[in-house]
Amino acid sequence: MSSFSQAQFNVARRLFPSPYCTALGAGGGGGGGFMIASTSSGLQWHVIDKIRGCLYGEVLRAMEVSHGGFYAIKQMSLERISSMAGRPSCEDPLQEVAILQFLKAHGSHPNVIEVVEVLRDEEYIYVVLPFCNGGELYSAVSPPSTGLVPAARTGLNEDVARPIIRGLLAGMAFLHSHQICHRDVSLENIVLAVTGEVKIIDFGLALRSGQHRPQGRMAQFDGDNQFNARSISPTGPFGKKHYMPPEVAMNEEDYNGFAVDVWALGVVMFITLAGIPPFHIPIPARDHRCHVIAVERRLLEVVRRWGLTMSDEAVSLIQACLLFDPSERSTVRDLQNHPWLMWP
Repeated sequence: MSSFSQAQFNVARRLFPSPYCTALGAGGGGGGGFMIASTSSGLQWHVIDKIRGCLYGEVLRAMEVSHGGFYAIKQMSLERISSMAGRPSCEDPLQEVAILQFLKAHGSHPNVIEVVEVLRDEEYIYVVLPFCNGGELYSAVSPPSTGLVPAARTGLNEDVARPIIRGLLAGMAFLHSHQICHRDVSLENIVLAVTGEVKIIDFGLALRSGQHRPQGRMAQFDGDNQFNARSISPTGPFGKKHYMPPEVAMNEEDYNGFAVDVWALGVVMFITLAGIPPFHIPIPARDHRCHVIAVERRLLEVVRRWGLTMSDEAVSLIQACLLFDPSERSTVRDLQNHPWLMWP
């Protein structure tokens, strides 16, 4: 029997609009060879194998029995969710499901992953998602090594990267227009369909604007990116170090959740085009390159010094994201209208 309390289960039921569902077969332990079925839709998935581990369990690859389509299923332990509840810098799987279902109810978007169903048994929650067989953007930018020789990390050609970045910004604009800040934008959380379509995934750290009351000053832009919505109180660093903005890394004051996303987008775009991160520590006082780029606004100089083949227009787009003062960063809507994205 799971240690997931009845009170927590009641919260989960409120967060999950889908009717109560039961997973069939031996769910414990993950791996392949068992069935998951929905008592609501009647769909059944045959689990084939494990894609990877995740904080609360595993991500499984499965085939839907009736039509043969592939899906990714997040199998998350209720006991682990209960034991880690309330940790401020941890992913919140219930929040993730609530946000995914909220987005689905508000029309979804082709560049944001869409939840198919959420199921539950005595031990696990199962979040059924489309399977994106193009892999993570990280893999496209960082090809695997061959033997003992590391793969060259040169980034993508701008003409190849442009439609990817257009799709990424379109998805982020949709999220921000619904008051959702992702807070964990990274190459690992952007996946590609085999057709090349981009999808934003992993909403474990996402928040809706106004959910967390600030302790200090109020300064944040709203879903249409006006600088007037509530800021979020510091809860300790979160997300991945390379994509973390200075205000989160320093954990000193209320932060703007949407500006956090914009900074991370700048890092994603730089790595996509250059194959390497722009700096190692996102604190100007501790990383000279971060100071030069974010405070002195000399990204173009850094790019030229490193001998990177990146156009001035692409550098301009990235620089608009990587500014030390969050209020000076471009909004996602502004980024979408940047001249670099107007090219064919």
